[in-house]
Amino acid sequence: MAQTPLSKTDLSTDLSSEDEPPLKKVALVHDWLTGMRGGEKCLFAFCKLFPEAELSTLLWKKGTTVPLIEQRKIHASFLQWFPGVFSYYRYLLPLMPTAVEWLRIPKTADLVLSSSHAVAKSVVVPEGIPHVCYCHTPIRYAWEMRKDYFGKRGKRRHEPRRKRLENILYDSPLHRLRDFILNRIQRWDKKTSSRVTHFIANSRTVAHRIETYYERTAEVIHPPVDTEFYTLPADTTLKEDFYLVVSALVPYKRVDLAVQACAKLKKRLIVVGKGPELKRLKKLATADITFLGWQSDEKIRHLMQRAKALLFPGKEDFGIVPVEAQSCGTPVLAFGEGGATETVIPLTEKKGRKEEKYSKNRMVSDQNQAESHIEEPKTTPKPSHYLASGGLSFPLDDSPPTGIFFPKQTPASLIKAINKFEVVQDRFKPDDLNRHAAQFSKEQFLKEIHSYLQQVVKQRPSQNNTTGTKL
Repeated sequence: MAQTPLSKTDLSTDLSSEDEPPLKKVALVHDWLTGMRGGEKCLFAFCKLFPEAELSTLLWKKGTTVPLIEQRKIHASFLQWFPGVFSYYRYLLPLMPTAVEWLRIPKTADLVLSSSHAVAKSVVVPEGIPHVCYCHTPIRYAWEMRKDYFGKRGKRRHEPRRKRLENILYDSPLHRLRDFILNRIQRWDKKTSSRVTHFIANSRTVAHRIETYYERTAEVIHPPVDTEFYTLPADTTLKEDFYLVVSALVPYKRVDLAVQACAKLKKRLIVVGKGPELKRLKKLATADITFLGWQSDEKIRHLMQRAKALLFPGKEDFGIVPVEAQSCGTPVLAFGEGGATETVIPLTEKKGRKEEKYSKNRMVSDQNQAESHIEEPKTTPKPSHYLASGGLSFPLDDSPPTGIFFPKQTPASLIKAINKFEVVQDRFKPDDLNRHAAQFSKEQFLKEIHSYLQQVVKQRPSQNNTTGTKL
């Protein structure tokens, strides 16, 4: 997403009722502040709810988020002191457990609210203070996505220096050191999950991981989407003949699939985003494919309103972009795993035995990708109108479709989905897509978060684990 503020409209913070005193002494914790992405959009909402809250983080690159976040007291870890740290901080993962335990939470806090996709959830909290973790995902690179982050990619001769370093780590005996470090972090990550008194997951996909890796249950509250800004155009018939990708250009987003598929089909594709994969993607592209870099929210909204469909080839924990596209009346062609299965209603034919068999086999469970020593978790309860398949969920009601899933992360699988969409695109109605996206609004998010936190404070635990946990 473009590195701009979350919302063009105000988030209401007057949510407390007469019998619910407002939460005033809240301490916020976030992994790092280096850009305005999905996790920071949730943090933005938390800062709206608690404008006086202090914020603790590993790193803070000033000017990379928004004033609402940065115009408060921010406590950074000792990693902030490393010269030029923002160019290599991701390689400091072995130091992050120590860094997060180095942070100090005020003993006067009524509540600690962490926003975590890495180590923020493992902050040491003073005894007796409840710690609610809004978990975007357990540490991906320590659990189920090691190959996506560290695997070999492309020909070294044409790769930038950082990619060559990643390949060395993968190919050479150094990969043993990498796995040794990640295994230690994985054990630490599971052990320190006890420091969280309450988990909130941003999706059922993440709730399943939390249950698998931490053996903990989690409330599911989907992250906020600005459905008041991402709206239908005045004329929903003015669609243009192009597909759209809005994404950071990093390997696990699999933007290469969209580029290769559109190049093969000679379809026009517009890619919004930047990242280390840009040069490689341009080599795969044809004249029909345009790279725009990061764009303003207004420009992204315009493109979403005009695109034939959004291509979403990565496996995301939730995925805000597909919801924004649907709110603009644009259908989504998504890889059929992860958070997209909770936000996109797939186009299906009549539900027969063949369809049912396809639905059950098109996904690969997160659990199958986890470490072999992880015990089988209990099944996370699902609403009755969902079918569980490998721990994930698929809508089976008669709601109007909002997209198409493709079962494999290959160009051929995406090409098949695009060809299908070209035939059936008239079945996707902009008004239906917009109504579906409304359930993920920021107002709904704030209402659910506030209500949940009030319940937590009312049931304040008597004690909490406050000691550091060794690797």
